[in-house]
Amino acid sequence: MDKAERELAFLKSASADGDQHKSTNETLLRKIQLLEEELDAAEKNVKETVQKYVSSGSIPRISNRYIGCDKWMSRQNTLNVKFSVSSRSEISGKVSSR
Repeated sequence: MDKAERELAFLKSASADGDQHKSTNETLLRKIQLLEEELDAAEKNVKETVQKYVSSGSIPRISNRYIGCDKWMSRQNTLNVKFSVSSRSEISGKVSSR
C-alpha cells in the first residue's frame, strides 16, 4: 500500500510538471509566432525601402560610400540560410558541418 501511495504521489508530481511544461511551451510558441510576424513586417519594410531608393536612383550614402543593396541582400540571405541550417541541427540534435 505504501509503495502504491509513493508511486501515486510521484505520478501526480510528474503530471503537474508536465502541465507546467505544456503551459510554458504554449507561451513560448505564441512569443515565437509574434516575433516571426514582427520579422516579416520588418523584412517587408526593408524591402520596400530598398526598392524605393533603388527605383528613385538615390541610394543613401554612409561615410562617402554607396550602400550596395544587392550585396546587403545577398549577405542577409546567406545569414538566413546559415541560421536555418543551425536551427534545424539544434532541433534534431545533429551538429552542423558548416
